[in-house]
This record gives sequence, C-alpha cells and structure tokens, in this order.
Amino acid sequence: TCTYGLLPLVSSSVNAAAALQCRALERYPNNGKLLKVYGRFLEYVRNEPWTASKYYAEALKQGTGESLLNMTRGQTGSDLAAAGTINEKVDGLVIINAQGVIMMVNAATITMFRYDKGELEGKNVSILMCVGPC
Repeated sequence: TCTYGLLPLVSSSVNAAAALQCRALERYPNNGKLLKVYGRFLEYVRNEPWTASKYYAEALKQGTGESLLNMTRGQTGSDLAAAGTINEKVDGLVIINAQGVIMMVNAATITMFRYDKGELEGKNVSILMCVGPC
C-alpha cells in the first residue's frame, strides 16, 4: 500500500536534487557527463522526456568533443583504438558540433589552411571545403 505521508518527503527530495544538479550545471555547463545525468533525472524522475532530450543532445555534443580532445592529448581508450594515434603537431584536427559549426581547431589546422588563430571557431565547417576542382 502507498503511504501518502511520504509523498511530501519524496517531493522535497526531488526538488533538492534538482537544485543541486542545476548548481553543478551552472558551474560546469559544458560537462557532457553532468548534462547526461541531468537528462536522466528529467526523464526518469521528473517525467519530462522532451526537456531531457535537449540535455541528451547537448551531452552528446559535449561528450564527443571531450573524447576527441582526449585523443589529441595522447590518452588511451577505445576511441584511440578505432581512430589510430593522432599527432597533434602534424595532423590537422577540426572538432565540429552536430550543426557543422567549428568548435575547436588545433595549430596544425590553422597552419594548413592559413587562417589566424580564433578565426575558424564559430564558423561552419564548409569554409574549409573547396568548391569545384581542388
């Protein structure tokens, strides 16, 4: 049987958990793991799947960027096994989000395409693709 006296306690615990997660996201807004955890909280505890999907999408963007950045820093893992080793000093590296907006490039990319530092971030990746015969 359900005890209605526990309902206010559960409700206040859910609100406290939401407030704690919001504070963590304010401090670390680009942390893919926190975004994913908050998405799960919204989906399973608050029963807000549409709002959760926004956090899942952002977590995927941030998580992908994090794993690619880890590859360039020489860390090992399944990503490195699949992609091979990346030499950041020689190989151009462009990290984009799901919409094709450039999030980060390394120094080799800047040299390769002859752009100034910071000039590519925020632009669409198509700026790096040649039109017609290359």
